[in-house]
Amino acid sequence: MSEPRNVAIRIERVVVDAPDARASDAPRIQAAMEAELVRLFSGRDIVVEGRLERSVSTSGKNLSQQSTAAGVGKQIARAVHEAVTGAR
Repeated sequence: MSEPRNVAIRIERVVVDAPDARASDAPRIQAAMEAELVRLFSGRDIVVEGRLERSVSTSGKNLSQQSTAAGVGKQIARAVHEAVTGAR
């Protein structure tokens, strides 16, 4: 069995195109996204598909108009996780 490896995910830019999104939400979205990525990737055996995505979209997943910044961050993290692992 091979040794576990650390995986670094670099996200250069996140664009949130939502009518209710404000620049002041950015820190909360980022914190929620980071926390959810840690939760999704921590302590699990993950097979990473050998591909890189230039962009990841959540366009097929509607945000409710009452979504919080934390909810948006979690949704973005789940889309990234799905793109990296192929999990749905």
